[in-house]
Amino acid sequence: MKTYGGLVFALGFSLSASGQNLSQMDPRPFGEIGRPLGLAGSAFEVWVAYPRTLLQYRRMGEDSPRWFGSNQGMPPEGIASICYDDPSQSLWIHSVTNRWFRWSSGLESAHEETPPVAGCSSRLGKALDIPSLTNLTPALPGWLRVGSDLVDPRGYRIHIQQAMSLDDRELWVTTDQGVWSGHSLTGRIDPKPAGLAESCASRLALDSSGAVWLQGCLGSFTALVNDAPRATFFVTDTRNLDLQEARLVGAAIDRGVWVSVTDGLVRLTVDGISDRFLGRKAPFGGRVISCLDGKDTLWCGTQNSLNYRVGSKRFVTDIPPWENPSPIHALLPTPLGVLAATNDGFWLRSPSGWIRPTWLKSAEKHSILKSTAELQEPFRIGWWDGREVRIDTLPGHGGVRDRWLPDRTPLRSMSFDSEGRLHLALGGSWLIWNPSTGEQREWKAGLGLSGDVYDVLPGIDRAVLAGEGGGASVRIPSYAPPSSKAR
Repeated sequence: MKTYGGLVFALGFSLSASGQNLSQMDPRPFGEIGRPLGLAGSAFEVWVAYPRTLLQYRRMGEDSPRWFGSNQGMPPEGIASICYDDPSQSLWIHSVTNRWFRWSSGLESAHEETPPVAGCSSRLGKALDIPSLTNLTPALPGWLRVGSDLVDPRGYRIHIQQAMSLDDRELWVTTDQGVWSGHSLTGRIDPKPAGLAESCASRLALDSSGAVWLQGCLGSFTALVNDAPRATFFVTDTRNLDLQEARLVGAAIDRGVWVSVTDGLVRLTVDGISDRFLGRKAPFGGRVISCLDGKDTLWCGTQNSLNYRVGSKRFVTDIPPWENPSPIHALLPTPLGVLAATNDGFWLRSPSGWIRPTWLKSAEKHSILKSTAELQEPFRIGWWDGREVRIDTLPGHGGVRDRWLPDRTPLRSMSFDSEGRLHLALGGSWLIWNPSTGEQREWKAGLGLSGDVYDVLPGIDRAVLAGEGGGASVRIPSYAPPSSKAR
């Protein structure tokens, strides 16, 4: 699923980061596109403006927010402020180049228009001076208000930027890390879901444009560009009916990600759903479980077979040689061909057909539940069968085999970084292991998440984490295991 590969660990001395300075990790939680620029409210909605997007909450009924961006007419140069005008019964959006846009709730889009001469006038919404909010109290256990900051139980501060009262009963507050709402009379506020569709993310993928995709635990999708949410897709949104029971299965070669759905396969980009292979056009052999998009061929593993599509041609079903039909859990790139991870070990789909790779004989008769491939020398393969983690390598490329028996489960994610280290989400923690030296480090707290880690996507200096609390970008600490490569 990832552009970076795998995981793995070794026997040996395990070093914990519990005594280290976690602030060096510079956690940056995802959820907002930059910092909020404005608040506005009407009888039915509350809007929050961000530099290039608009977030809408409904005051009654559905609690899930909706994001609107350039596809819905947001000014591409950026938003400066927003306001709601009672006489025109409209939300007005002011751009950084002094253009004005009027939001149409019926069309769900913004259009450039001349603003009211007298400016916005609202009897419902009233901006509040933050120091005057003497009774402002976070309702979450352990949280405090200190001046213009909200402080979590660990001591991390988020700065309050704006406050608004609606009908003198609803209180809305924006901070540099999220939106809170509550009651004006009591001053008690709770955080509201914002940039990510959910407060939990389960899978990550990096697409060819550099966007990082998070899938929420309940099926939503968010694309991150430069660590900021660029587009969020809710499965409950009527515009995304094709995303029912969706699962992220791989990065697309031409932007976006491949998503397995009930009736086939779709490509999701920041602009919305693109290619659709549904019904009779879908890959055959059951539900799509994994995809690997190459230069000219899209490979898809299903519950029973391998399917591939060359160029713009239709999918072709390739029946694997193993005895009983079984799922292809992952498709990994190697210099020798496409490696399929199955309930019967690994099988290699080479240009000449199916081959049982002798260099992966240790995996035969094993169910490969998690796996990853290194994309450069020595092209190692990491895999897990539910009990043991192993590293194998292509012959002649200098890699070293290794194995490790974890003392806990579950193992949710495996990824090689470009420096030859392995990152994994194991037992709710993020671990980095250098198979060349056996050194490893582990982190569970101070990651910008509120709980367990479910997936890790390592980069050069930072890693993207997904889990309870959504997602976060974290600096790989200087005290992590050193690189495996000579500099």
